[in-house]
Amino acid sequence: MDQDFYRALDLPPSASAAEVRAAYNRILRQVAARAGQHDPADLARLERARDAYRALLSAMA
Repeated sequence: MDQDFYRALDLPPSASAAEVRAAYNRILRQVAARAGQHDPADLARLERARDAYRALLSAMA
């Protein structure tokens, strides 16, 4: 399951907390840039990234 979290953020399993934050923010900016298009795939990607971000950071703490 952890591999899915890293894959959702497009990161290697050796990523640090700072890299996890940066990857999440990158995805957030990409989705926000296309917010006017209302693409369900973007919303699903953002949800997966948010779940991965929360899970990985809590596991690193």
